[in-house]
Amino acid sequence: MKNINSRQLARTWPYTRYKSFEASLRKAAEQWFSERRCETHPRMGYCLARHDLWPKNLICEDVADYIRQEQERHLGEDSFPLHKYLHHGLSSQAMAFNLIGPLIVRNDLGPLKIAIARLGIDWPGGDVAAVFEHDDRSVLMNS
Repeated sequence: MKNINSRQLARTWPYTRYKSFEASLRKAAEQWFSERRCETHPRMGYCLARHDLWPKNLICEDVADYIRQEQERHLGEDSFPLHKYLHHGLSSQAMAFNLIGPLIVRNDLGPLKIAIARLGIDWPGGDVAAVFEHDDRSVLMNS
């Protein structure tokens, strides 16, 4: 591989370049919203038209209901914030809600326990409860 530049070298990698990868994600999100007849941004079909449409970015309605209930429960607190771009098809918060939300809502952490065990991490004893956006600012303060 003498005298090969980085662009040529990148073409030999088995992974797509970031822009191609992101384009495929945007296309998948656009298809998801289109199939569900969701109102999307006029120039970005991978993004819902407005922030208040964020529940359409979630797979399970019961997860969206849970998130709404948690918001109401924490009203007036600096906890459980919904991200500004939750309505965006590539939102990491929406991804977390879609992956972990059903486990929390259905109180079935079994799949998560298996994944943690496969990493060699001990599962805590006793009753384990999972929640989103736990906010404990005391861990950042000096004692």
